[in-house]
Amino acid sequence: MLSQPVSYDWSIIEDAEWELAGFEATEAAGRNTAALSERWALLQLARGLVLIVAALALTGATFAPEPAERTWAYEMILPTLQLETKAWATRDEDLLASLVDGYVQPRFQDEWRVGWNAENEEYAPRNTTLLNAEAVSDLIQVQVKVEQVNPQWWISSPHRETRFYRQVGAGWVRTVPTAEFWGEQRVLETNHLRFEFYDHDLPAVLAMVDRVETAYVQAHAWLGIPVPKEEEKITFAIRPDLVRGWSGSGNRLHLTTPALARVPAELSDADYLAHQLISRVTTRTFNRLFTDYERTNTYQWRTMLWALNGWVRSELVGQRSPWHQQAELLFEREMANKLPLRLSDIENRYPSWRVDQQGMMLDYVRAESVVVYTMNELGRDRLRELVMAFHQHGSWIGLVTDLFGVTVAEFEAGWNDYLTERYQRAP
Repeated sequence: MLSQPVSYDWSIIEDAEWELAGFEATEAAGRNTAALSERWALLQLARGLVLIVAALALTGATFAPEPAERTWAYEMILPTLQLETKAWATRDEDLLASLVDGYVQPRFQDEWRVGWNAENEEYAPRNTTLLNAEAVSDLIQVQVKVEQVNPQWWISSPHRETRFYRQVGAGWVRTVPTAEFWGEQRVLETNHLRFEFYDHDLPAVLAMVDRVETAYVQAHAWLGIPVPKEEEKITFAIRPDLVRGWSGSGNRLHLTTPALARVPAELSDADYLAHQLISRVTTRTFNRLFTDYERTNTYQWRTMLWALNGWVRSELVGQRSPWHQQAELLFEREMANKLPLRLSDIENRYPSWRVDQQGMMLDYVRAESVVVYTMNELGRDRLRELVMAFHQHGSWIGLVTDLFGVTVAEFEAGWNDYLTERYQRAP
């Protein structure tokens, strides 16, 4: 049985200090900013000591295999990985089943077989690269990079997977670690957020918790709404389980540990968690704008609000996700020579979302380009107006006229000029 969660509480940066950080560089403001910087440096130093103590208290002794043991793990697991590759290439059901632990629940087995039953053979993993293998307790933990045209359109390629294998007889089978493997459940709280996780994810959580707290405060500031009171904290529960979609209820949201997720190859576990959690922060903050209204037109702007959420998330995180980078490259290749585009190309009334990844990527970048062009023209301080425009208007005609004071044709001309400059390459 898991013991009572251990809680560590600290302060990131006060809301009042965020206001100071926005002062212009006058002489008085310079003194305020310098004072803030000194307080911030001291705060960071104190917090660093707290985190070190917390990490030591939570993790205890660590296991670092010697080079000889790493070589042993590589040698032991390579035959199994080669057989997995063969099973996928030949669609050998019996062979693949023989490489899976019989105790693994069907939902995990289904997750590992995404694309297995697809008629299109391109969904089979084309290239699997072994990145690391090490002995952890009685298991071998493996990191692999998988390049695959994924039927789950939201997964970028290549992605990284952490896999676990248990010895059965003379061979090894893929398995899911027992509850004891993940360690005890822990709790960390910031000014506005609460994080529940297990010992296994401690390093990743410590590396990203400040970023999520800062993004949470900043998202509310950009949209001009107050940050919820402390008693209304959102709880992010990072679980060693498969979490579907936006699992959870109320102020409690669940997320799969990176150790059981498909993580973009370019992202660390901490970066992956930051992207996932800040995306949820952005969506919830948008929704807070609409809670006081009985009627809204947002259901007609599904694609645009998806793109707006993605753009804000990228701004808050400070980097675009690998999926978004992949989508932009695709858009440049497929759409740059098909300009000019029209706003009516973006479905805004009865969206029929596609299931193929390329179609979703093209839809996203087309919609996000409208957001980027709008923010370039209006400035980020009018982000709230843009979000509310999708709430208030049911067509491009009303939205563009109200927000820009121009006709749709005039807006489209400026938007296409931006697209030409951004995506079209000189011959």
